[in-house]
Amino acid sequence: MMRQLTRALTLLAKNDLVHLRGRAGVAGRFEKFQLLDESGIAHGWSFNRYEIPASDGVMGQDFRPPASKAGVAETLQVPASFFLQGWVHVLSAAEIATYLMLREMETRYPERSKSGVFVNEPTRKAWYSLNRDVYESHQQLAQYGVIERLETANRGLDGKIRRQPTGTTFLEALRFRTLQGGFDRPALKTVTAALS
Repeated sequence: MMRQLTRALTLLAKNDLVHLRGRAGVAGRFEKFQLLDESGIAHGWSFNRYEIPASDGVMGQDFRPPASKAGVAETLQVPASFFLQGWVHVLSAAEIATYLMLREMETRYPERSKSGVFVNEPTRKAWYSLNRDVYESHQQLAQYGVIERLETANRGLDGKIRRQPTGTTFLEALRFRTLQGGFDRPALKTVTAALS
């Protein structure tokens, strides 16, 4: 596995997609590698921070969330077990997108992650370009034990509305928390058992 990883990083470095520390044969060369601009264009010695490319429909329009505030990490951390236990191959694109959205919200608002993060519809569409069908994959992620859907006053655990709030009170959005260790189980066995 280590040999595959070093080969992949070497190939990415040759195509100016990853910055490695030192030349071939230097100890620690593959540690703390840095992802580069996805365009693959060499930028001399100034390396561009990696950013998710915008889709053609929103080029030139700033629909991304505001920059991270002081003290908040700019990088999104995904557990290594997401790859090592095969989740990257078993989850659907919708499930991965929904999980990454929730992780990003937890990274952006760490103080709220304990009580659960939420994304309302306008934010979900503008920041992440996720429609309701994709967002609904949170049900599968909860079933697999990757995220936890937190109970709210007016909704059941299945997310359905129990009672509509009265007056000017708005219905509270579904709240989620990603589970530490959620990816530690073998993906194929976990998903197969949940679907059976």
